Amino acid sequence: MSIILFILRVLGLLLAGVIGLLFAVLLIVLLVPVRYRGVVRKHEEWYVRAEAGWFCRLFRIRILYDKELSVQARALFFLLYSTDEEWKRRKEEKKRVRLKKAENAAKERESREEETGAQREEPGMRKEETEARKEEPNVRKDEAEVQGEMNQGSKVREERQEGVRSGENRDGLPEQKKEEAQEEDVRKNEQESPAPETVCHTAEVSGHRIGSKIRAVIQKLKDLWNAVKKTIINIIRILKKGREGIGALYQKAAQVKRFLDETAHREAFRLILRTGRKFLAHILPVRIRGTFEFGTGDPCSTGQLLGALSILYAKTGGDFVVIPDFEETRYEGEISFRGRIRGVVLLILTIRLVTDKNLRMLLKDITRLRSDLQGKAA
Repeated sequence: MSIILFILRVLGLLLAGVIGLLFAVLLIVLLVPVRYRGVVRKHEEWYVRAEAGWFCRLFRIRILYDKELSVQARALFFLLYSTDEEWKRRKEEKKRVRLKKAENAAKERESREEETGAQREEPGMRKEETEARKEEPNVRKDEAEVQGEMNQGSKVREERQEGVRSGENRDGLPEQKKEEAQEEDVRKNEQESPAPETVCHTAEVSGHRIGSKIRAVIQKLKDLWNAVKKTIINIIRILKKGREGIGALYQKAAQVKRFLDETAHREAFRLILRTGRKFLAHILPVRIRGTFEFGTGDPCSTGQLLGALSILYAKTGGDFVVIPDFEETRYEGEISFRGRIRGVVLLILTIRLVTDKNLRMLLKDITRLRSDLQGKAA
């Protein structure tokens, strides 16, 4: 009994240690912030450098743009990803070496299997070779006899074809010439003396042509009238549909207005706006420093832009300097920033959104409103 209790105690301690380790990892993930910083510079060319790290920079990402884009991701002292050509070349070389080793190992296995198979099949192969050598003379004799018979048959066919051609040349030429001469005489007689029946036939054909032209004109007029009538009917139908569509659109607008006027929906929208502002305030940089020189070439628009940028003075506390140029067009400066993102803050904001009953009601009503609007449209 004491042994069982000891085993259960050990298992309980191990389970408690695993749970405590998972809880510690969860706390580290939630409480240790992701810190980021960067520099943006613009004089003649752009220069951008940004870094983000977590847990004392054990995991970090670096982005650099100086005429070319460079991205690196590291964990501890190991390079996980990089856009540098040297790193890609080394990685491809290692991959080729691994593939080459695998191919060599596969070839060695195949060669060993072939050697073992050849050693097993040698006695049977030798017997088959001796039997094939014995049968070769008989096969050659049979091939020679078949070839001789084929040559004799081809000679006989050629002689018969020559006889048929000579008979045709002797008997056929005079009769063909006579028939051709008779046909030419008949054609000349028909051309010299046209029959009266042909004259009547041409008159009938011309009358038929005139009648067909008249019928074609009448048919075109009928088609034109049908097209005009169809166009008028389509216009009337479109006007009716437009009137119905305007009425349906008015009903949809009224339904959407009623949806937005509900108190629960308004509270849900206010919660979304408040949470979004807090989310942005937490993610955006905490400190911004630098100078910015600008000029649009127009004093009026430069003054308007200066008024908009003056809002940053309240946020930065005078660390960000704006220098307007009312004469020339220029955009130059250097800005440095840094900030942090904590997982626990994002988790709290998400829990507030998910647990709000007004937001859940809003999502359900949105799906219902969408189905109602689609049903009316159909």
